[in-house]
Amino acid sequence: MSRIEKRQIIDESTGEVISESEQRRKTNKDFVQVYRKHIADIANLGRIDPLALAIWLWIVERMGSDNALVCSMTPIVEHFKKSRQTVSKKISFLKKSRYLDIFKSGTTNIYVINAELAWTTNAERRTHAEFRASVVLSASEQPSSVKVSEASNDDDGGESKERRHPLVVKSRRMIS
Repeated sequence: MSRIEKRQIIDESTGEVISESEQRRKTNKDFVQVYRKHIADIANLGRIDPLALAIWLWIVERMGSDNALVCSMTPIVEHFKKSRQTVSKKISFLKKSRYLDIFKSGTTNIYVINAELAWTTNAERRTHAEFRASVVLSASEQPSSVKVSEASNDDDGGESKERRHPLVVKSRRMIS
């Protein structure tokens, strides 16, 4: 009887022992895949409505491995320096054109990119509806001063420093 060996890899940044599949997942976390047959559709969106394409790509860039981004409209409005009404119309156009779907959680939107166009995980998992959220908060949605502890070599654990800029918060909780 042969014994199957599992390869373990040491993460150089943390010293943590991780599996080969976890290493692949970390290595490939910044990839977004598209079907060749839909590249023309995405290019056509850019010809029809360049701002809608830019907003779609902004969401794709920030979406999690489940094609979802939890985000109010404020960070999008602030990033593109367009009115809320203009951004809303472009997002409605993207939804109507089936580039994305929108779910609600209170007053916050959950943008889900159409997995037939782009996805970040195994093609077999594109049919699931389980979300781990990438949440974007704009500077104006945060308290006026957020205290952040920066690591230092001091024994006090770091110094407090104020900063105000957009945060990206990752969560692995199920949305129900």
